[in-house]
Amino acid sequence: MIPPEGHPGVSALRQIGSIAQEKDARALADYLLTLDISTKLVPKPDGSMAVWVHREDRVPEARRALDEFAQDPADPRYQSASQAARVLRKQAEQADAEYRKNVREMREKWDAPIHRRAPLTAALIAASVAVALFTDLGLNGPAVARLTFSIQAVDPDGVEFDRGFENIRRGEVWRVVTPIFLHFGVWHLFFNMMALMMFGDQIETRKGTWRLALIVAVAAIAGNVGQFFGAGGGFGGMSGVDFALAGYLWVKGHADPEDGLGLDSRNAALMIAWLLLGVVASQGSTQEFFRAVPRMANITHGVGLAVGMGFGVLRF
Repeated sequence: MIPPEGHPGVSALRQIGSIAQEKDARALADYLLTLDISTKLVPKPDGSMAVWVHREDRVPEARRALDEFAQDPADPRYQSASQAARVLRKQAEQADAEYRKNVREMREKWDAPIHRRAPLTAALIAASVAVALFTDLGLNGPAVARLTFSIQAVDPDGVEFDRGFENIRRGEVWRVVTPIFLHFGVWHLFFNMMALMMFGDQIETRKGTWRLALIVAVAAIAGNVGQFFGAGGGFGGMSGVDFALAGYLWVKGHADPEDGLGLDSRNAALMIAWLLLGVVASQGSTQEFFRAVPRMANITHGVGLAVGMGFGVLRF
């Protein structure tokens, strides 16, 4: 039941008047629809039709149209409006059906387990855990050496040196990526996987697996190469990729909010703080003060962040 006009509970639906004949009322409703004014026709006890307008701000215009209609209901513009109104209603029904379908599909995605809605994210987590077990969380030196970017070796004089790209040039090309799966300690693995699950799941669910795969691949390769040239080998972890995903979400939340992606202020602040902490803790003058902070691959973090933000700026 529609409450009477002026009822305090009615803010978006107002009655503008009544028309004696249902046929004329529908002709007016069609005409108003072509003016982008949606209406509701309600039968009254005396057989007339009450005309209600959904939007408060369109009431004055609708009342003027009703007055004009009452003066000449046979005006051709009202008769010709019916076909245009049918097209508009059909378009609205199609748009509503598409919206409901998208909402249903998104709800089904989010309700599905992570390995179904975000298979790549789940696979990256599984691979990292498997590598952690294989390498005994970085304590198994020979196992770690199979996955590092470069290998540390000792020359005949007993001096340790880095083989650089030697093994990669020999065909061990997996080394440009596999350091992201190496983790040195339980907390290193735990926090990196938590970030990967939060950020990767959001991106993959909304933007698709192939987009996430490209961001991860570029961030991993660029970050690993950059870290090697900047600080040598012996590094590992998913944090560079995590920074890339966070940077992507950060930019997308501002540049394309309609995508439903974003980085909340708490995680954004945490990302910046962790990046700055790594830089400060690595300085010679502060290393003693920050001796409890584990050594971080700062170049990987910075490169990853730049890669993710770059993809975001490109509206990828």
